Amino acid sequence: MTSPDFLIIGSQKSGSTWLARNIGQHPKVFLYKKEIHFFDKDENYSKGIEWYSSHFSNLSKEILIGEKTPDYFDSDLSRQRIASNLPEAKLIIVLRDPIQRAISAVNHYKNNGELSPCINLDNLFEGILNEKPKNILLEDKFGFLRKGYYFQHLKKYLESFSPDQLLILIYEKDIVQKPHEGLKKVCDFLQCDYEYDFFAPKISKYINRQRKSFLRLFFDFYSPRTKKINEKLVLFFPGKPLRKSLNNNTLSLLNAHYVSHNQELFNHIANDFNPWI
Repeated sequence: MTSPDFLIIGSQKSGSTWLARNIGQHPKVFLYKKEIHFFDKDENYSKGIEWYSSHFSNLSKEILIGEKTPDYFDSDLSRQRIASNLPEAKLIIVLRDPIQRAISAVNHYKNNGELSPCINLDNLFEGILNEKPKNILLEDKFGFLRKGYYFQHLKKYLESFSPDQLLILIYEKDIVQKPHEGLKKVCDFLQCDYEYDFFAPKISKYINRQRKSFLRLFFDFYSPRTKKINEKLVLFFPGKPLRKSLNNNTLSLLNAHYVSHNQELFNHIANDFNPWI
């Protein structure tokens, strides 16, 4: 029975897809292309470890095997299941400014049709901070702010795995600013050779960019049965892209909300580069 040697476990909307795409092109790495959601979804976990292992069958022992599901990171149940089934696995975690991650998550769910495009970013986040019932229901479902409590999630994993089994990357530094150095860190962690010339042609590509306009999302969300018509309609009325910024008041509130969480994280990982201040 074949099991992964490493998992990219999160965090959501922090560059894990970019990382998986690039590291998966290494000649000695096999990374399953889709998110399996084995450890975080009961309906998949109930199928058993043999079902999970079938995704990696018929692979050479010389190849490092990996899987990416970002939702594992903030799920305590996932952590327990991974520790039980893959106690020797290496875990890769990519962390992004939690405010920008939250904005990206909101737009992600809007693009997927799971969240109305009419929801205002500032009202949503301020409502969560002020514990308004409707906003808290959305937070409970999607974890916009909760998923950014990185040190809380990291501490849980350190209860089940040794520190040398975890690699933490910072999105702004290891993917945006210095992607080659970020990939080299991963290769060193996995103990496979890093070849600059191999990665160079592919490394700058963006993945998971959200291009749908507000108008397209509006029609898709409120009239999902007419998606084919919606596609043609927006050719004539393209509309504006989704808003990806906050007003200064909301930004200040969120900065204050996350300051202790971020400080705990950077104190723990002893990283002198904190782009989230």
